[in-house]
Amino acid sequence: MKHVCGAIILDQGGRVLLGKRGEGMGEGQYSLIGGKLDVGESAESAIIQEVKEEIGVSFVPTFYSESVNINSDPTDPWKTTYFTGEIAGDINLGDSEIKEVIFASEEDLDRLDIVFDHREILKEFFQSRKS
Repeated sequence: MKHVCGAIILDQGGRVLLGKRGEGMGEGQYSLIGGKLDVGESAESAIIQEVKEEIGVSFVPTFYSESVNINSDPTDPWKTTYFTGEIAGDINLGDSEIKEVIFASEEDLDRLDIVFDHREILKEFFQSRKS
C-alpha cells in the first residue's frame, strides 16, 4: 500500500491552499500540497519536507485525519495522512512540480478540477469546522 500525505493550509479568510499539478498523475488539476513518504519516513516528517519542496515555506503540521483511497488504484490502495497547519514565509514555487497556487473557499470546490479524493476530504474538513 502506498502511503502519501497532504497539507490542509488555510489563509486568514479560511480558504484552503491548492496547487495546480504540473506533471505526473493529475497534471493540470488542483490538489493539496503533499506527496509520497520515503521508506521509513514518518508522515509528519514527509509533509514538512513536501511543503518546503513544493511551495518553499515552513509548515507546522497538526494531524487531521487518515484514510484509505481505493479509487485511485483498486489493486493498490493509497493510505493518506492529512495535516492542517500554518505556513511561515512567502510561497515560492521555484522548480516545483506545482505550477500555480490558489486559495479556494468551500464554495469554490465544486467548480475546480480537483484530483484524487481531495474535494471530498476538503468538504468534510469544512463541515467539521462548522460543528
